[in-house]
Amino acid sequence: IAERRTKKTVKQYAEYLRILGAEIIRRTHFEEKHRKLSGRALILQYINDSGGPLWNDPHYEHEYDAYNVVCRSLYRFLTAGEP
Repeated sequence: IAERRTKKTVKQYAEYLRILGAEIIRRTHFEEKHRKLSGRALILQYINDSGGPLWNDPHYEHEYDAYNVVCRSLYRFLTAGEP
């Protein structure tokens, strides 16, 4: 919003973040050791500067690419200022 994105873009980014959250929840169901991590550490367990975890159900390839862009942006935001 601060970057003056359109409402449509903000909603689309929010949808990709929801998808990321669903993937993390699904994966932590199977990875019991990840359940004890803090929220930030848990997110960073699944995203990096390449993108996010595999999204199992994108309708189009460009959607998956946009999802990875949002994951990379979140990663940069969470790691800004780290050594």
